[in-house]
Amino acid sequence: MQSDTDIFLSSPGHGDLSAVFEDDGETGYLYLYRQGAPSGQGILNAVHVYDRAQCPTVRSTDIQLGWNLGLTACWVRVGDVHRELPLSASIAG
Repeated sequence: MQSDTDIFLSSPGHGDLSAVFEDDGETGYLYLYRQGAPSGQGILNAVHVYDRAQCPTVRSTDIQLGWNLGLTACWVRVGDVHRELPLSASIAG
């Protein structure tokens, strides 16, 4: 169940891939996710973005989430913090 501090955003990419950002009130993560994958197998890759010590006050309006022009990497920006997850050939194929 989400609390008032939870943030969950997604951005569709190529085919059935999505960039997903999640903040559970303590940490923020960027996930590369495959829609329609068998249960428990949808997350293809993940990267830690921040914890609350680095970014104490984050609102959903502070977060930019998207894909590069070639749809070969998803990214998230929260203030000065930027993380990117590139697609490997096996994931993109």
